[in-house]
Amino acid sequence: MNITTERGEFPCLDLGDGHPVLFVHGAASDHRTWSPVVEALGDQFRCVAPTLRWFGKHSWREDGPSFPEATHAVDLVSILTTIDAGPAYVVGWSYGANVALRIVAARPDLVSGVLIYEPSAPWLVSSPDDAAMLNEDALEVFAPVMAALAAGDTKRSVEHLVAASGGGRRFALLPPNLQAWALENAHTMPHLVGAKTSGDAEAPELANLARSGVPISVAWGACSRPMWAVPSRAAAGCLNGNHREIAGADHLWPVSDPTSFADLVVSCLTDAKLPSRAHSTP
Repeated sequence: MNITTERGEFPCLDLGDGHPVLFVHGAASDHRTWSPVVEALGDQFRCVAPTLRWFGKHSWREDGPSFPEATHAVDLVSILTTIDAGPAYVVGWSYGANVALRIVAARPDLVSGVLIYEPSAPWLVSSPDDAAMLNEDALEVFAPVMAALAAGDTKRSVEHLVAASGGGRRFALLPPNLQAWALENAHTMPHLVGAKTSGDAEAPELANLARSGVPISVAWGACSRPMWAVPSRAAAGCLNGNHREIAGADHLWPVSDPTSFADLVVSCLTDAKLPSRAHSTP
């Protein structure tokens, strides 16, 4: 289905009722990424998982807003106000976690709580040693990505990014549907990298997030690279929420083990005392 707002039409999964949960996907993906999680939770919560602007196979208007995180946050605010389901719990993964934090900074009144899994947000890191570790690993991750983009091979750039995300596992070993979805989003890679390197990804103020009153829980994988684990641990040290390191998990955990990820979402919603459909009052 699609959700139409004053900012355009967005492909979207919208399943169930109960407390609304907004899912924000990461790079090289779209709303289909969340299908198994939404199916697992749709009998308890209203699960809304849109495709971010420029992602997926949708025909986006060429004269629409530009790519960066701020645009995606404004789009998601428009979706939340359009569905008018009350403050929503927001779940963001990787790039989507960055966007989720922007929603809190801009409109905390629309958010009942947040779970971010492995934000790709260097601005969360204040320790010089941690920043150096993060930068060194980011260079290793993105060197082959940038080389592929320089050669005009967007699909190869996705393969490199996904392989790095999964602890170096080969892209070809992923389930066929995940490979297909990632490659169908290869066209976003130049925009994603360009936004990150052009200065357009200015950070929301961390102090505003801490003062928002919105509980923000952070989770990360015990097997994840420093590029994602370092910002996650830094966020856990300064944001108010229930934080977890997931044994045996890496950056691809939300898609490699969606059942366990869905269990984590339920745990966070339970901790926040937000009702499922079974406990909702008429």
